[in-house]
Amino acid sequence: KENIIIVGGTSSGKTTFVNALLNVLRNLADRVLILEDTPELQCSAKNKVIMRTTEEIKMIDLVRTTMRYNPDRIIVGELRDGFTTNELLKVWNSGHGGGFATIHANNCLAGIQKLKQYLSEVVSSDQSEIILESIDVLVSLVKDPETNRRKVKEIKKIEKLDENKQFILSDL
Repeated sequence: KENIIIVGGTSSGKTTFVNALLNVLRNLADRVLILEDTPELQCSAKNKVIMRTTEEIKMIDLVRTTMRYNPDRIIVGELRDGFTTNELLKVWNSGHGGGFATIHANNCLAGIQKLKQYLSEVVSSDQSEIILESIDVLVSLVKDPETNRRKVKEIKKIEKLDENKQFILSDL
């Protein structure tokens, strides 16, 4: 029931990793909400709701709607902007642990920086506390250029903020 951000570059295996996590949920009774732009996520859980964006319905609209569906887990295919990131962290921070989302960045720390960058698009104050309260784990994936294989580069748990509001991460 921990919220996980999957971090990586293009073709690093983020979607495949999320699909593997969704496969773990297939036998649970949890209600899984999947929000995505493109139909890439595969979930065989019995209690699932899949919502997709359209030209009229944006990702932020889907995230705002999730609470009406009484979700146990909220999955977002990809974070791309501040509005969606802000709304997702708010709903994850309201008793909805166990969600996943992907973000493009080079490593776990860069993933946190990207989250902060997105949040700064919509909120002028530092949002490190909401990141700390909402996200438990970051998983960084890479594509090996020599073998063309994808692999987990690092798995980090967000522990706390230091006195300078820098994130303290531990290896998992």
